[in-house]
Amino acid sequence: MIVFSALGVLGPFVFAWGWIANDKPTPASDMVVTLLPLAAMVIVFGLLGSARIVGRTAGYIDVVNLVVRRRIPIGEITDVRAEGGLKIWTTSGHKIGSIAYGQSLIGQMIGYPRAKKTAVRIRDFCESVRPLVDEGDERGYSVRLRTGELLGALCLGVLLIVVTVVLNHR
Repeated sequence: MIVFSALGVLGPFVFAWGWIANDKPTPASDMVVTLLPLAAMVIVFGLLGSARIVGRTAGYIDVVNLVVRRRIPIGEITDVRAEGGLKIWTTSGHKIGSIAYGQSLIGQMIGYPRAKKTAVRIRDFCESVRPLVDEGDERGYSVRLRTGELLGALCLGVLLIVVTVVLNHR
């Protein structure tokens, strides 16, 4: 998702400044000042586009948001509802929301149909996997940074800026 958004947003700038710019070479500082916000936008859109909820048959659900990944054992899930976006409640008192099925004006106007369907799918998944999971083998709730995805997105943004500057100064 990050690669497609990068090619869609920054690709035309790389092409325009790198190959067909009339005023070569454009000062690198001017290019970076323009491309930096675009690269940041590509990184954020790519990370938002890759936000999701994934059920694992090992007995947990991963809620992947913009910067963090939350791992919730299905044994800890007490309730899943679509009230102002999708929310998952746990026995330890955590209330976990998802950017992928989060609060929005359009969702509020039409009643969050995607979040409702997802809540039903999560409940069904938990019921189908619960008998297969050994309760003593479950790990607890955890939160981790999406380090690999963040570094990959950052590297892609930097690479596109560097390629644009290098092509423009050839």
